[in-house]
Amino acid sequence: MKQFFKNLARFFYDQEYQASIGWVKYATKIASPIHHHIWTTERFPAGVITVLIYHLVDPWPALFFFILSALTDWFDGKVARFRQNPKSPMVGRIDRCISKIKQKKRKNFLERIIVSDNFGDVLDGTADKIFVIPVIWYLGIHIETGQNYWILAWPMIIIDALGNPLIKVLEKTGKIQGGGRIYKHSIAGKIKYALQVVLITLLWIKEVFPYEYEEVAIYFVLSIATVLAFFSVFCKVKPSTCEKIWRTSNGS
Repeated sequence: MKQFFKNLARFFYDQEYQASIGWVKYATKIASPIHHHIWTTERFPAGVITVLIYHLVDPWPALFFFILSALTDWFDGKVARFRQNPKSPMVGRIDRCISKIKQKKRKNFLERIIVSDNFGDVLDGTADKIFVIPVIWYLGIHIETGQNYWILAWPMIIIDALGNPLIKVLEKTGKIQGGGRIYKHSIAGKIKYALQVVLITLLWIKEVFPYEYEEVAIYFVLSIATVLAFFSVFCKVKPSTCEKIWRTSNGS
């Protein structure tokens, strides 16, 4: 049992260990013909679609669609690494278009963004936020009008929506000295996104199957996710300080 939980924890933080598992290899190979940017882009409308399905159809298909959409965050990274592997080339139309753009001597603003080193980080991070914010708003604030979830949910939503643009503005005005890859995912940001998915699942269960200690579980996850929302932005403003905190917490 101890080894099981050890391997389970390793599955979440060790990318190489994940890639070595048979079913992960098979699933990645099946998903790889679809470009990783397409997997990422699917999450942009998925949050609103989840809310519409929940409101107009039924909570069950809404949850099923939400979970499938959340899994694309896992798939896009796996597919991106698979397609970059020389042993498994998956060159499609999108790859060829990006390659042609890179070869152009003069590029417009949009083309420069597409071929930039951190375009994938920008697209992925933005998709995560646009995906979860409508669902958290609908389940945690709109439906649960009798609760005080908004006290924590609104700050989390605001910092998620405005955090990265605010960093870029402060960087351009010289208020902070940001790094070259402001949108690079931090560990705090990834954990925050995972907790937001858990939070939405807890809110959904509360609506469909009320359970004991439901408020405690929701407030606990919401509190940590809200703190991590602020901390993930802090890690982008002060990456060196964030790295020191992470090393200290791991005893290294």
